[in-house]
Amino acid sequence: MSLEITPVTTIEECRMIEAMEKTIWHSTDAETVPDHILLTIAKNGGVVLLAKQNAEPVGFALGFLGMTPDGRLKHCSHQTGVMPGYQNSGVGYQLKLAQRESVMAQGINRITWTFDPLQSRNAYFNMRKLGAVSNTYFRELYGTMRDGLNAGLPSDRLEASWWLDSEPVQLRLAGKLPSPKISTNRIINRCTRDSRGFPLPPESVMPLTDSRHFLQIPADINAIKMADMPLAMAWRAHSRQLFEQAFARGYTLTDFVFLKSENSAFYALDVTEI
Repeated sequence: MSLEITPVTTIEECRMIEAMEKTIWHSTDAETVPDHILLTIAKNGGVVLLAKQNAEPVGFALGFLGMTPDGRLKHCSHQTGVMPGYQNSGVGYQLKLAQRESVMAQGINRITWTFDPLQSRNAYFNMRKLGAVSNTYFRELYGTMRDGLNAGLPSDRLEASWWLDSEPVQLRLAGKLPSPKISTNRIINRCTRDSRGFPLPPESVMPLTDSRHFLQIPADINAIKMADMPLAMAWRAHSRQLFEQAFARGYTLTDFVFLKSENSAFYALDVTEI
């Protein structure tokens, strides 16, 4: 049986999502969105989607109506989660496409959400696969986080903006927007590696002078966290400074690239408006 994604309508479905939250993120009760809140969101203009495979709950998406600083409606995507046995199988992508359709049916053309800028797999998914962009950085957005995935580093976040009906997003979803080619002379923070193969934040960086630059981050920050938390903290401080400087200069994150041959990861920075 194929994947089935439907809006939640019952408290029982919301309890399925509540249980998945704890499994996916190793969340305590304090970090879990409870079933009654999920149902209230679903029944009052939010979008709460449940994904099932062979009648088994395998993922969900949760979001609600929000407002931009200039008073326009947007959709705030709070959580999209996939059960461990179904990750990297396309379930998350299908959930985001279903979310996009639901939000566009409400007459809204923008979804925003936050993510850790050092989590390269999330960055690739959000920017390369979906076509989201970002020019907003939050320091310590959620304070000290207690769940198993996020504990240990300051909760800095990028805000992703997904312009649902824009031409770049339509081209990206159709697979017609090729990945940018990395120009070595445009990498603002080209890294060296230590004896373990971990990338090291450089002491000096290239000035932002071109219309496009690339910003390097570790391909696997979780491996660094497990082996060397001070190095992970150094990456948080280094990347925070670069993101904030770039955004202050009018740059936007528009894409994300993995170089598998080098085990390297890069954001594309462009001078553009969003």
